[in-house]
Amino acid sequence: MNSIVIGSGFGGIAAALRLRAKGHDVTLIEKHQDLGGRARVFKRNGFTFDGGPTVITAPYLINELFELFQKDPKDYIKLSPLKVWYQFIFEDKSKFNYSGNENEMKTQIQELNKEDVKGYKKLVNFTKKILILS
Repeated sequence: MNSIVIGSGFGGIAAALRLRAKGHDVTLIEKHQDLGGRARVFKRNGFTFDGGPTVITAPYLINELFELFQKDPKDYIKLSPLKVWYQFIFEDKSKFNYSGNENEMKTQIQELNKEDVKGYKKLVNFTKKILILS
C-alpha cells in the first residue's frame, strides 16, 4: 500500500514511521529542504538557527518509534530532562518558571494569585483525563 505524509515535523515523521512499520511504501513531503519541522536547524544570511522543539513532554512516544524497528534509542539520541521548560519574564522583571512539577507550579501561581490555583488544578485534571483516554 502507498501512503503520503505531508510535513516532516515530529508528527509527520512519527506517522511515516508507523505506516512504514505496517508495511506501507511511504512518501514524505516537506516544503523545506531539510526535515524536522520545528525541530530542524537551518541557515540564513550566515547565521545558524535552531528551530528546536520547545519541549518534548512525551519522550516515551519517541522510544515507541524506535521499538517498531527493534532499535535502541540510546544508540541514536540522548534526551536530557529539563527542570524548567519555559521561563516567562514580565515587564516588572518578575519571573515565572513553567515546568512539569505540579507543586512548584501551584506555589508560583499562588504567589501571583491564590484564586488561579483552582483553575490550574482544573486544567491539570482535564489533561490527565485526555492522556488516560488516548
